[in-house]
Amino acid sequence: MLGRAPDGYQETVYHSHILDNQGYDADIDSYVDSDEYKEQFGDDTVPFYRGYQTQTGKNLLGYTNMFEMLPSASSSDQSLLSGNMSRLRGQLMRNTPNGKAPVTDVQELLKEVLGLKY
Repeated sequence: MLGRAPDGYQETVYHSHILDNQGYDADIDSYVDSDEYKEQFGDDTVPFYRGYQTQTGKNLLGYTNMFEMLPSASSSDQSLLSGNMSRLRGQLMRNTPNGKAPVTDVQELLKEVLGLKY
């Protein structure tokens, strides 16, 4: 609706709460009535993908998530290559571009960085 991938997990939670508590129409209204929507599309423009450009004030992860969303200009994040699995679930929940949990063990980190096999 905003011509971009979600900024992060918190944005998806926000819209999920609106859907659960107020319904589909209220969630659509929350997008259309937002300052971002009005600024980008106004009242007379159909939302469109806004390009491979970072946006001031937006999380850079949202930019990388857009690459996951766009194997086709008219698809959802659950279609095409991934079957019925969301392509953004891991990235959004972990707030990382690859969707993997960050390495926190020093030995594992050294193995990953240095390519060690021990």
